[in-house]
Amino acid sequence: MTVSELCKTAKLNSATIAYFPQAKANALLQTVASAIRTNVYYLLDENARDVDVCNSGQLVDLIRLNRTSVESLARKLERMMGMPSPLGEILEQYQTPNGMEICKLRVPLGTVGILFEDDVSFLVESVGMCLKTGNAVAIMGNERVTYTVRALVKVIKEGIAAFPMNAEFVQGIDFSKRNLSEFLRANDSLDAVICKGEKQLKAFVKENATVPVIMTGNARSQVYIESSANVLMATHLLVNSVTENTNAPYACKGLVVDESIARSFLPFALGILREKGVIVKGDKRAKSFLPDLPLATDRDFLEGASDLLTVRIVRDISDAIAYINIVSSHVCDMIVTKNISFAERFVNEVDSAIVYVNASTSFTDGYEFGIGEDLGVSVQKIHARGLIGLRELTSVKYRVLGNGQIRN
Repeated sequence: MTVSELCKTAKLNSATIAYFPQAKANALLQTVASAIRTNVYYLLDENARDVDVCNSGQLVDLIRLNRTSVESLARKLERMMGMPSPLGEILEQYQTPNGMEICKLRVPLGTVGILFEDDVSFLVESVGMCLKTGNAVAIMGNERVTYTVRALVKVIKEGIAAFPMNAEFVQGIDFSKRNLSEFLRANDSLDAVICKGEKQLKAFVKENATVPVIMTGNARSQVYIESSANVLMATHLLVNSVTENTNAPYACKGLVVDESIARSFLPFALGILREKGVIVKGDKRAKSFLPDLPLATDRDFLEGASDLLTVRIVRDISDAIAYINIVSSHVCDMIVTKNISFAERFVNEVDSAIVYVNASTSFTDGYEFGIGEDLGVSVQKIHARGLIGLRELTSVKYRVLGNGQIRN
């Protein structure tokens, strides 16, 4: 079938899962988790086909599955069973002067497209969250995980069919540039596409998509050390934000330091980071405090790298906020300060989805926030901003109950 036909098939079968009772949805998640466990060797064999043709050691490590990682996929689904469903949640309820009862409530988005690169756990998380929120789903990975995606979709659909129920609301689509373009323009079938990937993929999506797209942000978070900060606490927060998970979207890639605290803070904090293997580069003013610090280029500050921390020295909070709003990925940023008014100003003026005051950016996780599984952090301001949890996979509907009212 063509991409258009596969997306339409998912949409036409979306009623199968929409408004599925939550007890049954949880049982379905368990059934799919069991199917993944049962088919572990099939999944590993198909994944090995992708690994065999991958020519990058770093990417091989990212796409390779083993028995432990397959078990982790099953457990992700089981963990979702304990997450409360937002479906049917009443957001507003009131009566009009003529006696009509109006209620605004959460409903499924409908049919969701999932687009990702390399990380097949994103596929399982997405399908699980769509099952939990009553959404049909069409899935496309990139060319490096073709066999793994096919195998996972096959196993997931077999699990759904064994429930038993019609599994055609889940569809997998092979990657190609032509298929991707068609996928991004399937407005008659897809209600939204959630995209997780690197800059090249996101640039293509922005240029070609006509379907509404929710994009997850990439790692380029900034930590600002304001002059009143406690040096020891600031160091602990910085080190955790940088090193806890260097590939996570919340990972700190930029350090911004007030000039007045730089002399006491930089040697201590950067010494610890260097001991942990972090590559650090800075601007000329940072180098004046640490002569052996390599100079960062403009590209380093604007684009960064997965293993690089840049250091910028600023005069005050005004300079810090202006700089952060230029270079941040707008996923999350942090200020370390004792000054309450500066903290409030930072929260109000830094244009990011999540802003921390004296707490590590590594808490940017759905379970840490108390909302359960998430698909990343959206930096957009329409529909979903911040962590993409279950609520972000829903829309709203107005229910209007009357007893014969007409408008004159």
